[in-house]
Amino acid sequence: MTTSYLSSDTVRLTSIDEVVAAIPYHLGFGPHRSIVVHALRGRQLVGTARVDLPPTDLMDDVADSVMTALIRGGRPDAIMVIGFEDQSGEALACLLRCAEVAQRRRLRVHSAALVCDGQLAEVDLRAAGSSGRMLATPGRPRAVVESSRVPAVADLVGRGRAPLPSRADLAARLEPLPESTQVLGHLGTFSGSPDRDLRLWGRYLQAAGSSAAAQPSPAIVARLVGSLSDRMLRDGLLAWFCPGLLPLDGLDPTYTSRIRTHLPPPSAHAEDAAVRGHRREQRELLIALVQRTPTSWPAGVADICTVLAQQAWFDGDGAMASIAVERALDHAPEHTLARLLGRLIGAGIRSGELADAITVERSAQTLAHDPDSPAGD
Repeated sequence: MTTSYLSSDTVRLTSIDEVVAAIPYHLGFGPHRSIVVHALRGRQLVGTARVDLPPTDLMDDVADSVMTALIRGGRPDAIMVIGFEDQSGEALACLLRCAEVAQRRRLRVHSAALVCDGQLAEVDLRAAGSSGRMLATPGRPRAVVESSRVPAVADLVGRGRAPLPSRADLAARLEPLPESTQVLGHLGTFSGSPDRDLRLWGRYLQAAGSSAAAQPSPAIVARLVGSLSDRMLRDGLLAWFCPGLLPLDGLDPTYTSRIRTHLPPPSAHAEDAAVRGHRREQRELLIALVQRTPTSWPAGVADICTVLAQQAWFDGDGAMASIAVERALDHAPEHTLARLLGRLIGAGIRSGELADAITVERSAQTLAHDPDSPAGD
């Protein structure tokens, strides 16, 4: 079962028709055989969870984990539940189970619908006595609204969202290119010098958005990906890619100094369109490295996929983050950071929540070591 949690898009939607039309732009792909749950505050969509249709014996657990993830980001006023089907009716049982779990969690179900073969059918949900169970009655199907007619989609397109047909198509973006095998002849060339390696990373990142940077040579790929075997260097890059999530000052001071010397100023996650665009360009640089890292170098694949996953997760791109983590663990099942990140993504924990927890923990540690503070007594 695959789970993707997204939280970075806050948009205003006016109807279930608009919601369904916008879903591929939130996810980055068109969902198939899936349940998508939106969290709402007022008329604002503030969180999204997607799961593959689970087997019957897992429906309760899946529905419960989805609601837990959406509530964790701040309790919503209501939810919308949409089932995407390849065969008419196959998502109804899971949709109903999600609605029942939401009711037990005292979450109002704003609306529900099934989508199959380009047709949308709203689902009428009613309580079945005092048992906690519900009855679901699909209505008459109608054509799904064209995305070009939905204002919220135009906003998402302005943010750089361009959905692929399916999750498999998104995953295919991380498949190795034929020329990736050329990297094998350069595996002994990465320097092992943090300064030289970080200078190369600095030049690569500064070229974000250029066609040359999107096609790194086999020698460059070998050096950049190989440098990630230095875990202090890798953690420094992660702190740079995810400012505020990992404290740069918590690294070895020599690496902190090197990061600040050799890398350009980091681009924080922000609503500013230019910043979002620049961070997408940085993600494309990481994808270019993933595509050119050969599968016969499993440690390299796992390392670069994990860096990509963390940058995507930090930006709220849960689909790309989960696919990158899956690829990392396919090549290195015991990769510690990939396993940790996979658990965070699967549990629906958003990067902002973790950053807040880290800030609180660091503040508590500071107070504990401050002799003049009450906590330090």
